[in-house]
Formats: sequence, C-alpha cells, structure tokens
Amino acid sequence: MFSQDPEYACENHFPYVDYAFMSFEEDSAELRDWVRHVQELGPRVAVATLGEKGSIAYDGERFYECGIVPAEKVVNTVGAGDSYIAGFTKGVLDGLDVPACMHAGAELSSRVIGSFEPY
Repeated sequence: MFSQDPEYACENHFPYVDYAFMSFEEDSAELRDWVRHVQELGPRVAVATLGEKGSIAYDGERFYECGIVPAEKVVNTVGAGDSYIAGFTKGVLDGLDVPACMHAGAELSSRVIGSFEPY
C-alpha cells in the first residue's frame, strides 16, 4: 500500500484536513484503495489528480471520476494541479457537489495551462 512508502509520510496529516488532494499519474485498484484509506482517516473528500487523465474523488460513499477540460492550447502545465485545487475549493465554497467541484477544478486548470507564461 502507498502508506508504507516514505513519500507518503503525510498520512499523519490527513485526519486534520477536510479535503485531501494528491497527485498521481495512473488510476488503479491500488490507488483507489489508497484514496479510500485517506478519506477514512478524516477528510470529507479525498481527491487524486491524474494529469491529462483527469481526476478521481472519494467521499466515503462512492468514487467520482472527472475528465479534463481540453485547453485551446497548452502554454505551460506549471500550476495545473494548484489551479485544479483552487477551482475545486471555490466549488466547495459555492456549495457545489463533488462532481461539480471536480469539473470546476478541471475548468480552471485548463484556463491556467492555456495562458500561464511565467518565464
């Protein structure tokens, strides 16, 4: 399981957050077990972003899946995950359900990677 990997030492912090966000590359049964485990530690929702493969979330009852919102052009992917979290969190503040929050995150991320030119 993921928690035995030193990279996942943050496991001790999950009981103290309402929404846990993690970044991975691939969806798998093992990843879903980990996301479920994280949510069971205390967060209302545990979310795993999967880059160009979208995201999954677990709220203690079911898994949700969300694809990406394609960007018109990709300028720079720096900040894509942070933008997803910001969009998702804005959705929470607006009272949206989990799928709508995920879509809001994907939408904001798409806008940012299509316009972010930090250099």
